[in-house]
Amino acid sequence: MIVKEREKELTLICSANVLLACLDRQISPNWDGHNQAALKIVTDLGYILK
Repeated sequence: MIVKEREKELTLICSANVLLACLDRQISPNWDGHNQAALKIVTDLGYILK
């Protein structure tokens, strides 16, 4: 169970870094979530879906 939690945390950290890199480069980040897990990650990061 600990491995799954670490994977979730790493995914969240990597996703946050991608979004921050986009913002630093003045790129509008777009997220193409193909499943509920991807949707949860971006909503946890505060991403607002249109």
